[in-house]
Amino acid sequence: MNRKRLVGAFIAAVAVLAALPAALPAAKNAQTVTVTLSEFHIKGVPAKLKPGAATFNVKNAGKFPHNFSTIWAPAGAKIKSKTLQAGGTQSVTATLKPGAYILVCTVGAGFHASQGMIARFTVGTFDFATGKWKA
Repeated sequence: MNRKRLVGAFIAAVAVLAALPAALPAAKNAQTVTVTLSEFHIKGVPAKLKPGAATFNVKNAGKFPHNFSTIWAPAGAKIKSKTLQAGGTQSVTATLKPGAYILVCTVGAGFHASQGMIARFTVGTFDFATGKWKA
């Protein structure tokens, strides 16, 4: 290998190594939530989550098709899985913003939600003095 190529390879390697520490905190701070759907429950969603990246690993442990969708969330922070058949799984990644979230199973034109397939969580804190959410 000639000297110019060796120097170029060394510079490229240094650039990659320099970028790694910046990437690690983001991955370290990512949240993973395991969600189980069944008749007629959504289980595994904690009452509070942190702002930022979150991955929802959704599994339909029921006998009927189910899904997992926000009907209330801060602007630009929607969460929606596909409708999963029995035994189906999907990972859904979202960027959570401070606010209140309400998730339901939308299967059955509202029937599944009316039977208890509802989950709620908050991100951040609600400031009663200002009426706004903050991280």
